[in-house]
Amino acid sequence: MVPLDKKKRLDLYLYALFLSLAVLLCIADRAPMHLDKKMNAQLLEQGYNDYYDGVFYGKLGGPYVYRILVPYTVRAVHNFVPGVKPMHIDLFFQFLFLFGCQLVMYHYLRLFVSRMMALGGVLLFVVLMGYMLGQMVGLTSIETSDTLNVLVLLLALYFLYKNKLLKLLIVLFIGMFNRETPMVLLPVLLYYEWTHGRPKINLLWITLVVFIPYVALRFWWDGNAVSFEGITSNIPFLDGAKTVDALKANVYVFVLLAPLLLIAAFRFRELPTLVRFAAALTIPFIVLHYIVGTVIEARLWMPLLVLLVPAVTCNLHWLFRNTDSK
Repeated sequence: MVPLDKKKRLDLYLYALFLSLAVLLCIADRAPMHLDKKMNAQLLEQGYNDYYDGVFYGKLGGPYVYRILVPYTVRAVHNFVPGVKPMHIDLFFQFLFLFGCQLVMYHYLRLFVSRMMALGGVLLFVVLMGYMLGQMVGLTSIETSDTLNVLVLLLALYFLYKNKLLKLLIVLFIGMFNRETPMVLLPVLLYYEWTHGRPKINLLWITLVVFIPYVALRFWWDGNAVSFEGITSNIPFLDGAKTVDALKANVYVFVLLAPLLLIAAFRFRELPTLVRFAAALTIPFIVLHYIVGTVIEARLWMPLLVLLVPAVTCNLHWLFRNTDSK
């Protein structure tokens, strides 16, 4: 057996750390299910099953009814192992996605920064993911889809940088059956391909694999149109009855995003090209989210971690290398 060199061995140690963090996040996410004296575990499980069945049988409106990948995959596995509850299968997938997010984030950051800074970026990512997953009580299929969405976005950027078109297309196509968020990356994907002199036909393929699932799902399921009802809960003073809640929501958003935005904006023009292109989507994403989203739901900000954590990590890497330690 050929001994591993130190760098490869260090990577394996880091993977073990990521594995541990993924397990801990899953345990924390499911913790309320074990606190039956304080939390009604049966009620939480029923809530999981209601959403799971609502997506599978098309009972929910849009956009939830279009997000079929996790519920349908859980159902397929459950058909093979009927003795395992769908909720427990979902938990296993949540673990895989969380572990995958850390691995891909680490290797994506390694394209631009040192091992130590990549590890720091992953740990920052994990802390913020833990906060976002902790806001909903108990395990839900919604959060599993959110985590998979982050993994899809990370893989898309990684394969884009590596010029792995087929893998990029597969990830985007599958990811669109989970959530529609990969559409947000489309300007970055197309512009990066264009400016790096890659075949122009790539632009067509990328556009098609994003839009075909989007259109097909809406043709198959008759869901609701985009709703703007949440805007009065997001922007203070539009509705007097909701102003207090809107102000509270904006305080939460400020605490979560302001430090990341400040550090990402530092030396923005000197960031690596793909990191800069992706981070430039942050403001449009925030504006869009205020219009059609619900800003107080922390989990809905998860995609911004894909855009901001690499920019933050790159700028901190530069800062630590170019300032004197005291």
